This record gives sequence, structure tokens and C-alpha cells, in this order.
Amino acid sequence: MYSSTSTITLNMHEYEYEYEYEYEYEYEYEYEYEKQMYSSTSTITLQYTRV
Repeated sequence: MYSSTSTITLNMHEYEYEYEYEYEYEYEYEYEYEKQMYSSTSTITLQYTRV
């Protein structure tokens, strides 16, 4: 099982993007990344999972 979730939110531009993807795959991997940049609160979140 392979699943990747990306969420990008930019409040300063009033822009929001969400992406979800699932695909069968061999492997087991988990990755999570969160980062806030700029004083206007920009959030980028990436989730990557392989089972």
C-alpha cells in the first residue's frame, strides 16, 4: 500500500492546495514534514507512507 498526502496552505495569498494519492506498492516507509515560513503563516505538510 502506498499513500502520499500533501497539504499546502498559504494564507498570505489566500491559497489552499490539498493532494491525496494512493497506490499499491511493496515497502514500508513513513515520512512526515511540516514547516512554517513567513510571518503570514504559510504551512506545508507532506505525508508519505509505503506499506
